[in-house]
Amino acid sequence: MKPLFDGDHLRATLYDRGHDKLIITFDFRSPGKRDFGKDQPSAAFARKGFAVLRVKTRRNDWFINSETAALEDSLRRIADDYDWINLLGYSMGGYAAFRFGSCIAANAIVAVSPQFSITPDIAPFDPRYWPDSTGFDPVIGDLASRLRPDQKGLILVDPFSKPDLMHAQLITAYAPCVRLARLAGGGHPATKVLAEAGQGQIIRTVATTFAPDPRPIITAHRAARAGSRQYLNRLTRARRQRGRE
Repeated sequence: MKPLFDGDHLRATLYDRGHDKLIITFDFRSPGKRDFGKDQPSAAFARKGFAVLRVKTRRNDWFINSETAALEDSLRRIADDYDWINLLGYSMGGYAAFRFGSCIAANAIVAVSPQFSITPDIAPFDPRYWPDSTGFDPVIGDLASRLRPDQKGLILVDPFSKPDLMHAQLITAYAPCVRLARLAGGGHPATKVLAEAGQGQIIRTVATTFAPDPRPIITAHRAARAGSRQYLNRLTRARRQRGRE
């Protein structure tokens, strides 16, 4: 374990056993988040030959604060040490994967239900995160100016969630090489059905491939739907919503 960046707002910790491939993971949003919490790097990544860099934020600020630029510098410095760099994030962490992916020329990004922005001006269709946008700098946090047209990756999203789908479509508009996988009824994040079935590890497996393929995830999601309370509840809500429109 090696601290790469240790700030008041952001931290990055490296777990490396001499690997030449790196996967960077980011915190997801937690209600009332006020501290960094414990580091729990996945041993599965090491077994697949990846070093792990865990990037954490003290609060639900989408990693946009007075230390963002310094963290970027740290990521750039470490990027040359690895032959291949993949990024993985859920929700807020998915946003961060795209936000920081360009500064290290990430080879592939896997993001689950990421946001394009959390500000009312840019994401007027999604008020869920507006309370967290106080202090969010729209210039430092802008994805449109940072997404690479040739960026490879995969976004997993529940199409029953219109805001999540709109975020995903905005990201892929600027990064058209990123593939979109629809996990109907998956919720937020879109992998809840898989997690309910004990199949969450498939996301980590795909995230360590050189060209993330949505097909194994979609197949596993479909197989898990039959006995999923999460899926049935989401399907019922979606039908009710359509009935009101």
